[in-house]
Amino acid sequence: MFGCTSERELQAHMVDATLVNVELINRYPDVREKILTWRTSTKVTYITYEPESTDLAIGTLRKVLIQK
Repeated sequence: MFGCTSERELQAHMVDATLVNVELINRYPDVREKILTWRTSTKVTYITYEPESTDLAIGTLRKVLIQK
């Protein structure tokens, strides 16, 4: 049997992130995607890539993990 373990444990907790910006980009020459910018109340910024068909409103909340 094989197991997957990390050399050290990371401790994190879930916080709300608010969608603050949406941009349509050409991530690859033939693939258009949306880049979503999320921000937590402590000003930590996250970037996610979503299909062009994704429709989220500015102000939408999403849970993210942040290191303790």
